[in-house]
Amino acid sequence: MYQDDPYLLPTSAASKRAYGLGKEAGRRAARYFAKEFPTLFMLDHDEPRIPAFRPKKLPVAEEGYSEADLMDRIRKLQVHAAIAVYENAIKRNEAEFSQDSLHALLELVCFYNAEQPDPEESAVHHWILSELRPTALNSWKEGGVAEKVFNSIQPKTSRSYSTLVNGMLKYHSVATAAKLFDEMRDHSLVPDLLTYNLMLANVCRIERNNAERWNRIVQLLEMMRNDGVTPNVSTFNAVLWTIKEMRSWKAAPLNSMQVYQEMLAVGLEPSLGTFFCLLDIFARSTSLDSIVGQIVDRLENREVKIEDNLDELFFPKIMQCCCDAMMSVEMANRINNILEFRRNRDCITSMHAEALYYESYLTLVARSGVTFDQLFEYYDRFVPRFYSPGFKFLLELISLVEMNGGYDALPRLWSEIVLQGRSSNSAILHEFFSVASQVPTSVGESNLAKLAAIANDAYERIRSLYELEEKKARLPRGFSLQATLIGRIALTLARGGNYDRAWETVKIFLPIDQENEPLAEQRMRETIEGVLPTDVLEKLLVSLISMEKHAQCKQLFDLVLRETGEDEDALVDRLSATDTEISGDKIKALNTFRRSD
Repeated sequence: MYQDDPYLLPTSAASKRAYGLGKEAGRRAARYFAKEFPTLFMLDHDEPRIPAFRPKKLPVAEEGYSEADLMDRIRKLQVHAAIAVYENAIKRNEAEFSQDSLHALLELVCFYNAEQPDPEESAVHHWILSELRPTALNSWKEGGVAEKVFNSIQPKTSRSYSTLVNGMLKYHSVATAAKLFDEMRDHSLVPDLLTYNLMLANVCRIERNNAERWNRIVQLLEMMRNDGVTPNVSTFNAVLWTIKEMRSWKAAPLNSMQVYQEMLAVGLEPSLGTFFCLLDIFARSTSLDSIVGQIVDRLENREVKIEDNLDELFFPKIMQCCCDAMMSVEMANRINNILEFRRNRDCITSMHAEALYYESYLTLVARSGVTFDQLFEYYDRFVPRFYSPGFKFLLELISLVEMNGGYDALPRLWSEIVLQGRSSNSAILHEFFSVASQVPTSVGESNLAKLAAIANDAYERIRSLYELEEKKARLPRGFSLQATLIGRIALTLARGGNYDRAWETVKIFLPIDQENEPLAEQRMRETIEGVLPTDVLEKLLVSLISMEKHAQCKQLFDLVLRETGEDEDALVDRLSATDTEISGDKIKALNTFRRSD
């Protein structure tokens, strides 16, 4: 999807969306000009000439009514035009179409639910729309053209019944489809393989009880055997899909393994969708490790292809199972080797699936106890070309730094937060500076200074959000100004030696003359939420206190007094005795605030 030049790679999820949107906008602009100005594209040197690649003619009122007209529109997938030809023939009382033509029309109308497909809709277009609004179900048109065409076919055949049942099942009219299926059986007509597969996949929407659902599955399979319909991989996948939907049923694991063994016994090769269903059924089972191992053994050094919609869900699912079950990094590496074998990467067809796969992979590596250098070796292999770290993974990295004491990784981690456009996310900022503000002094002054530079950068980014000239700053989604966050940023600045900047940050909590205060600080003061925790206030006081800024230190000291409820002498004694980072000069400055007798 992207250029080979690393400089041109979209680095964040937002920039990938913008990139996809830009490409889609370019395609649509080109199609618009081809549609509005067709004379500019009349010169055609292509050999052979492919009509599908030429600008489409503007739609006109359909006047055809003959069988030849009908078949022409069907071949061109012109759904509305084919329906119009059929209706024109009825109006002229010339509807003498052959059975094959009526069946072809019925198949077209049922497949598209009497709607004209949009050839201009790309995968990127669907991806963007799915993020903007929930996908609405395209419901079956009850009493529509499809049923009229079906009723006009005399005598009814297996093909006509199967086509209508398939259309109803595809567009969620399950109850009506089940009745029509029973009617078909009553007329001693044999459903085709696709109809059986769809019925098996929709059993959970036909029956309510798990035991009744299983009985229905067995009944349908026995019908197939009696009718001489040979099952294929999709048949077994449909059964496993239904078992997956009732995986809370106690008998689901045993029944799924029986189905899988039967599939192997009849000589069918399981697809990726087969393994996806098994993984989902056994996701919380103690047998999961064994299932994953058997699947990996079967797929290693093999090229696999997408054959069904279920197949694209396999790689994200198996890596997610590995991560949730805390399996070994070696197993995750074996799975990734399968993905990278030849063209197997084509099996991940959506950006959401790709993000889920790599997030699970990197999370498993991060939790396995590897060093941060080893973790970032994995990280740099996949980011940003295949994966843009999201909110969840960045929080995972921050918590790992805190647990393992890998404070040297904080500057690199901040760079990734900025690169991924997450520097205005309140939750990430809060977690990051909760760790950065408590880094032990043993890491050295240079590392504390680096963290202070990060804190300064973070504060400037926050401040810039409030510098807009509009009356109310437009804040990004997911951001709210918290007192705890500003306090921890100020503490990180002070501990890194940037005292002047720390005092500028702390002023937001102190009473000052607001007339001379910059606009950004005024707005921040008005919108800040919550109060500073007492421990942060005390650490700020200890870090910032000095004889040079006595008036400001007195304001901060009074603020701590109000929050703790102690008297002056008790607070000074406690801070002098308990804080290990306090120096003699700071103790001397603190003593100036004792209550005079």
